[in-house]
Amino acid sequence: LRRPAAAGSLCGVVSRSEQTRMTPRALAQAVLERFGANMAAYGYERRQQTLLLPQDGSTWIVHLAFIPHSTDCDITCDFAIRFDAIEAALRNTRYRHLNDREFQLTATAGAEIGNYATGSQLRWTVRTAADVDAVVAKLDYWYSEHIQYCLDDIATIPQLAAALEDPRAGPLLCPLPGQREQVLQVIASLPTSPGPGGS
Repeated sequence: LRRPAAAGSLCGVVSRSEQTRMTPRALAQAVLERFGANMAAYGYERRQQTLLLPQDGSTWIVHLAFIPHSTDCDITCDFAIRFDAIEAALRNTRYRHLNDREFQLTATAGAEIGNYATGSQLRWTVRTAADVDAVVAKLDYWYSEHIQYCLDDIATIPQLAAALEDPRAGPLLCPLPGQREQVLQVIASLPTSPGPGGS
C-alpha cells in the first residue's frame, strides 16, 4: 500500500492568472484534486471529498473537510475504516434511515488525524494558489508517515475490537459510548473467519 519511493509528487504548478481568480473554495478543491491524484498511487479512488481504498471485506477511507472563510480555507483530514460485515449487521438499526447509496459510504470507526495522533486538531490553510503545493505536501506526509499506519493498526476486526476497548483509542475512533458498545457487540456476534475482515 506504500507508494514507491521513486514516485514523485504529482502536484502541478498554478499559473499567475489562476492565482488571481481562485476563491477559497476553489483553492481547497485544487488541494483535493492534487492530493487525490497522489493517493491514486496507493490505489485510492476519489468520490467527492472522500478517498476510498477497497480491501478484502473492508475499505480504508481518507476524507478532507473544508472550512471556508472570506479570504482563506482551512482543511482537515479524517481517516476511517469500513468493515462490510459489521456495517451489514447494523443496516436495519443504525442505518435504517439511509438509502442503499448512502449506506455504502458508512464507516465503522475513524478519527481526525490530529486528534488521534497528537491530541489536537490539525488544520492546513490555503490563502492563495501559492499555498496549494505546500498543503498537498503536508497531507502526503501525514498519510505516508501516520494515517496509513493508523489504518493498518485497525485493519482487521480483532484489531479494531482491541482499539475500541482501549481507553484512549476507543473514544477517539468511536466517540459515542453507545455506538462503540454496539460495534463491539456486533463483533462478538460475528463468526470467526480468517482474512483481513476476520481474525
